[in-house]
Amino acid sequence: MRRKTARVFAELDVSTLRDSIVALDIDGTLGPHGCEELAPEVEQQVSLLVTNGNRVRLVSNNTDSGRAKRLAARLGVEAVESSYRKPDIRALGDIPMPLREQPLVVVGDKVLTDGLFARRLGAHFHKVKIVRSKSDPYAVRIHYVIDWVARRFFRYQ
Repeated sequence: MRRKTARVFAELDVSTLRDSIVALDIDGTLGPHGCEELAPEVEQQVSLLVTNGNRVRLVSNNTDSGRAKRLAARLGVEAVESSYRKPDIRALGDIPMPLREQPLVVVGDKVLTDGLFARRLGAHFHKVKIVRSKSDPYAVRIHYVIDWVARRFFRYQ
């Protein structure tokens, strides 16, 4: 059964997520590709996740790790630095041993990266609608189209 996609991350019901490790995508999930600023409602959602005892990690395939660090610092969460890219499970980085028993949740906009990442981790996947911009590079737009086609064949929790 296909899970209904939330409209955007800010509209996702995160109130029931507690004491989990949440891998949160940036581009297309928290804001458009390459965004430096986040909407206040997005920041509130992340704050609610943290308040509920979740360990939130920003996991992005974007090569600008400085931007991920800046966003993470602003949100009060961790930015994962890894040479690996999703859907490789090593992209989540090292999880301290005491936390490995916590449930894993992945929130993202693409099934080919975030959805497969969740599947490989054995995590629950929350698919959200892609946040786009008129300035998205053509390569990103093509990736969105490929992902849209792949979604027809991909079943997620």
